[in-house]
Amino acid sequence: MIFFAISGFFYAHNELFSFNNYIRGLVKKVKRIYPAYIVTMILAFVMCNLSLDYIRINFTEWSNSFWQSRVPLFELIKQLFILIPSDTKLLNPPVWYMVVEVRMFILMPLIVYFANRFSYKWKLLVYIAFLTLGLFVYRFLFCFIIGLLMHLFIDNSVKFRNWLSHSRINSLFLLLTSIIMLDVRNIFLGDDSTLLLFIQSIAAAMIVAVVYLNRFKCLSFKPIVYMGNISYEFYLIHFVVLLSFKTLETFFVLYIILSLLVSIMLAIIINKLVNDLW
Repeated sequence: MIFFAISGFFYAHNELFSFNNYIRGLVKKVKRIYPAYIVTMILAFVMCNLSLDYIRINFTEWSNSFWQSRVPLFELIKQLFILIPSDTKLLNPPVWYMVVEVRMFILMPLIVYFANRFSYKWKLLVYIAFLTLGLFVYRFLFCFIIGLLMHLFIDNSVKFRNWLSHSRINSLFLLLTSIIMLDVRNIFLGDDSTLLLFIQSIAAAMIVAVVYLNRFKCLSFKPIVYMGNISYEFYLIHFVVLLSFKTLETFFVLYIILSLLVSIMLAIIINKLVNDLW
C-alpha cells in the first residue's frame, strides 16, 4: 500500500506530457523493474521445483499453502510477461504488486494528462471521478489517486504544510496514527471491505506526506539510504528465500537471520547486475 501511495504521490506533477516522453518513461520503468523481476522469478521457479521437505507443523496454514506442487515451465513463461493473468502464489506471491504497478505506470500518466487539461477545480473533480471509478472497477486505482490527491493537498494547503513541517511532535503523532491505520486490515482479521481499503490508502498517503515534508536525520543514515536503493530487489527476493530455507525451521533464529542476510546479499547482487547491464 505504501508503494502505491508513493507512486501516486509523485504522479501529481507529471504535467509535461508527450507521446515520446510517455514511451521513454515506460522504457525507463521497464529497464528498472524487469531484469530483476526475471532473475527472481527464475530463482523461484528453480527452488519451487526442487520440492525441499520441511516439517509443516512448524509453520502456519498460510505459510504451508505455497509451493505445494511442481510448477510447469509454461507457468513461469506466463508470469514473466507480468500482465498476463496468472496465479502469482504459485512461484513468488509478493509479485502480485508488480502486476498492479505495471498496469498503473501505463495508465496513470494518461489520467494525469487528461486531468491537467482542466482548471484546478475541474481537475479535482476529474480525479474524484477516477477515485470513485476505482472503487467499482479497479480498486488499486483508488490507492494511486489518493496518493496523488495528497500531493495536491500539500501543494495547496500552506497551513497543513506549516503544521506538519514546523513541529516534530505533530509529525510523529500523524506518523504513528497512520501506521496504526495502515494495519487496520490485520486488526479486523483480514476483512477485505472497501472502507478498510479507504482507511489504509489514506494512512499510506499520510505516511508519505510526513516523510516528504520532514527531513528525518535517521533516513539519511548511509546504510538506510543504501537499503532504500536495493529495496525493490529485496522485496522481490525475500519471500523466495524464506520459502527456500524452510528446511531450517528447527533452528528458528538461524532461519530468520540467514534468510535476512541471504535476502540482502542477493538483493545487492541483483541490483548490481541490473545497473551494470543497463
